[in-house]
Amino acid sequence: MSEESPAPQPATGGLHLGEWGAELAGTAVLVFVALSTATLLFDPGSAVQDWLPSESARRILLGIVFVVILTSIARSPTGRLSGAHLNPAVTLAFWITGHVHPHDLFGYWTAQLVGGALGAFALRLVWRQTAAGIEYGAIAPEVAPWAAVLVEALMVGLVICAILVSLSTRALVRWTPVVAGTVVTLNFWLGSPFTHAGQNPARTLGPNLVAGQWQDWWVYFVGPLAGAALVAVVWRTTPRVILTAKLFHDSDYRSVLRTHLPARRPATAKPPGDSQPQSHVQQ
Repeated sequence: MSEESPAPQPATGGLHLGEWGAELAGTAVLVFVALSTATLLFDPGSAVQDWLPSESARRILLGIVFVVILTSIARSPTGRLSGAHLNPAVTLAFWITGHVHPHDLFGYWTAQLVGGALGAFALRLVWRQTAAGIEYGAIAPEVAPWAAVLVEALMVGLVICAILVSLSTRALVRWTPVVAGTVVTLNFWLGSPFTHAGQNPARTLGPNLVAGQWQDWWVYFVGPLAGAALVAVVWRTTPRVILTAKLFHDSDYRSVLRTHLPARRPATAKPPGDSQPQSHVQQ
């Protein structure tokens, strides 16, 4: 178990436009690049299907690309600043464990949803009718809605569990994007036949807007958020200490999120001894 530092830096409130802008940009890039790759791999007229006819193999390849994208964004300056949550479910889990201030919960959510929409509109602008072959990334469940909710909740719950285990283990902290991306890849491979493995409300909202596809859209909000919340609530009952709420922590960057690792303090933050911890913060 990781040891807690004597004076953890608490989550701080305020108008964090830098972090929110970083989340917006990171989510937009994630959606655009991931769905561009999906266009190349799954568009019915794509030449890729000629030399890689196995749909299962193409799912794995897309997952590998996702790991590279997520790791690259997390290690970039924007990811080091905001923490590269890139998913409302991830931010919700960190809020429940006391690592995100309510101001940032809504700030990050807004940035992520807007970023997902911008990424999807960029996909349509760049790929045009080619992306229309996969309905601009819009998805709908292949099973009954409540069964789809359970599948999405399970997949996202596994992702959140992997993130929290990594961030509470000093040897794994810097590998968190790879660990999380690997679980997302496995989920995509196994869960696609049931729900197309959305796993992220921001990833599904943008393509829905672009394609005008709203069939059972709520599944991709309720499922991921419920799965993340359940894991986070259970995690609070354990003694393990989450060292940081960033997927890639860099002490040279400020942190407005609760952290037990060295980080620059926000200009408006009070010293740790002057701050009252929130009631839901892990002690």
